[in-house]
Amino acid sequence: MRRRFQFWGFKSSHEVLENSLGSLERDVMTLVWQRGDSNVRDACEQFGSAVAYTTMMTTMDRLFKKGLLTRRKAGRAFVYRAAASRAEVEGAVATCRFCRPSSTRCRIAIARCSTSSSG
Repeated sequence: MRRRFQFWGFKSSHEVLENSLGSLERDVMTLVWQRGDSNVRDACEQFGSAVAYTTMMTTMDRLFKKGLLTRRKAGRAFVYRAAASRAEVEGAVATCRFCRPSSTRCRIAIARCSTSSSG
């Protein structure tokens, strides 16, 4: 039986990003890209009863720690925003060889991308 040979470096940045994040993380990123600012409660309302508040809170915190979301304090809650647009994140992933969005190189690339687009 022949094994299929696949070049890791030739996957699209979209495919690398999709395969590097869990399904809930991808759904949360899509929501934040569509809505802009979002807190945990708003995100939970969008997902309905399918996702518990604490699960959403943990997921958004992990995306923040990966550098994909930024956050600011608003009262007792955090308001999250995408660190960069979907196209900018996919572009940053494309600049990294053998990259995962949680890797240090990708976080640096995303941070550079988001600071250069805001200035």
